Amino acid sequence: MGNILKKAAAGLMDKMLSTATVISVRAWEPSTLSEIVIHTPTIAMEKWDSIKRFKCKVGEWDYRDYTPAKWDAETRQCTLYIETGHAGAGSHWARQLRAGDEIRLGPAHAASLPGKPGKILCLGDSSALGHFLSLRQLTNARQYPMEGLRAEARFLPVIPGVSAATPLSGMDHFILG
Repeated sequence: MGNILKKAAAGLMDKMLSTATVISVRAWEPSTLSEIVIHTPTIAMEKWDSIKRFKCKVGEWDYRDYTPAKWDAETRQCTLYIETGHAGAGSHWARQLRAGDEIRLGPAHAASLPGKPGKILCLGDSSALGHFLSLRQLTNARQYPMEGLRAEARFLPVIPGVSAATPLSGMDHFILG
């Protein structure tokens, strides 16, 4: 019975997905983070005003949500950062991707931007990197200065302008990833 329900749900999900093409895949060394650039011809990124997530088909009946870290609405390309250092379905899928592969994805839930200007402190591991960088692209750096504490600094690429030793006082917004 469980497999019948899973199959039915997957069939409905597949109807809501579109096809994107992998442009490039880069494994960050020495971490277990993969940078995947995709071309999404049917997604209107120019209308984005919240932190979007894609629901990606990573197996026959498996889906995972990933947040585009950066995007170019004109070329319809975006970058996903995916943590691949564990045995999950999404990690396995991401490790297998190559330039030219077609993937299936669709819109998932979105996260709101902060309601008022102020300093933003981002706390998270490498799996939260896409969320933080998306927030950075959608906000004005003067109105929403960002700071970050890297719990696993060896896993994250260096982000210009984000300090690894930020004091907790004086922050207006805390983003946990």
